[in-house]
Amino acid sequence: MVSKCVVFITLWLITTTPLANACPFRPLGGVLEPIRVEVLGSSGLTGVFYDLDGNGQADRALVFPPDLSRANGLTYWPLIYFEGLNEEGHAEEVWIDRGGDGECIDIYLYWKRTVRY
Repeated sequence: MVSKCVVFITLWLITTTPLANACPFRPLGGVLEPIRVEVLGSSGLTGVFYDLDGNGQADRALVFPPDLSRANGLTYWPLIYFEGLNEEGHAEEVWIDRGGDGECIDIYLYWKRTVRY
């Protein structure tokens, strides 16, 4: 018979271990030119918007925190990823990079749209 402690530890490991496919994308870097760059409020966060399918509308937005030691003033890896933007700019998924270094193990799904409207 399996003890309650083993079951608890197993459930804890399952719920706290990132999924193997938790990072299905990588930042675009130099692959595509952004269609729009916006400073978001007074926080210094900067949104960089990309058109992935060529229809002239942003499909992905990457949010970068400021880094004044770099020439462009932004960190190398985004902090927040907005995936699957629709016509109104609402994302299908929001991913967060907890480590801030672009490693897939640190990138987690924060929110996913479950209702279509």
